[in-house]
Amino acid sequence: MGRTVAKTLQISTDLAVLALAYALGFLIRFDWVPPVTMIARLFTTLPVVVLLQYGALFAFGIPRFAWSYVGLRETTRIFGAIALASGLLALIRFLVGRFSSGAPFLQPTFIPFGVVAIDFVVAFLGVVGVRVLRRMLVEKTRVAQRRRETTHAGATRMLVVGAGQAGLLVAREVASRPDLGIRLVGFVDDEPLKRGTAVHGLMVLGDTSEIAEVCLRTKADQVLLAIPQAPGNVVRRILGECERVKVHAKVMPGL
Repeated sequence: MGRTVAKTLQISTDLAVLALAYALGFLIRFDWVPPVTMIARLFTTLPVVVLLQYGALFAFGIPRFAWSYVGLRETTRIFGAIALASGLLALIRFLVGRFSSGAPFLQPTFIPFGVVAIDFVVAFLGVVGVRVLRRMLVEKTRVAQRRRETTHAGATRMLVVGAGQAGLLVAREVASRPDLGIRLVGFVDDEPLKRGTAVHGLMVLGDTSEIAEVCLRTKADQVLLAIPQAPGNVVRRILGECERVKVHAKVMPGL
């Protein structure tokens, strides 16, 4: 798919989502049976509202974000853009309500506050949702392709030491790269609150004092120390425990 076609499709999708969210705002606000006058207001104001919301997205740089890598940063920006547009719509609604008695021609632009609030929620969820769906489909396709390309006979069973940011990065990379020939069996971490919890679908099985026992229990072939800032004495202790049970260990460097 060409770049121009892809960009046009993304813009069209955003506009369609915004229009659908606005229409749903009217339908939900009036229990799916809006009065004829409100239907007329919906069609009268829809182009302006959609352009205002997309203009806010454009001002926040949302169209430049790659859909395949949408994350918390992009979601926060989308929230800010939709909130700004909804705030402007609420201000317009307030001004129209205040001055429409002396200016009947403003009545067709009267948008109920309930519609504005519902539209805000649905538009935000819709704009984020299509991007998350796109990312899920892309990642699923990539994993399937890499799995087909994998030629290794058996995966290395790896235990990760450290269920923090570095450990999470490892888990994500391994999950998306079956061609690496690595299968994660879990985490060990010295933070008590993490024990028994799941990080990226993998359990925290114990602390570093139990690493030898965990290696034997999980039949780990390899240990990866994913605590770049760990003190030297801690690293030496963990490597010694791994050597005792004859499990190869590696230390993940910092960025």
